[in-house]
Amino acid sequence: MAKTAAFNILTVYETLDAALRVKEMSDRLAADLQPSCKLHCDFWKIDVLTHPSFRGKALAEASAADMIIIAANGDDALLETVKAWFEGWLRNKRPGRARWSPA
Repeated sequence: MAKTAAFNILTVYETLDAALRVKEMSDRLAADLQPSCKLHCDFWKIDVLTHPSFRGKALAEASAADMIIIAANGDDALLETVKAWFEGWLRNKRPGRARWSPA
């Protein structure tokens, strides 16, 4: 039996509304990709990344993700701890192509 490909998405979100919009998008994407690909989504609230142990776990998940989505309002600058998390992910990401696509 052939193994189903997996695609991992990690979303870092600012508000519940932002997370719900990403969830709706990922549900539509999952429906389009089935049965040839299984979509796996993890969500982290931006505020949680200020806590060292949660930040480390989110960093590990981001390093293994195929796609990272930052769902933020853009009203305020990102917290320095979130910027540090993002930079840590960039240093530890899996080899391969990566693209920056600002919203």
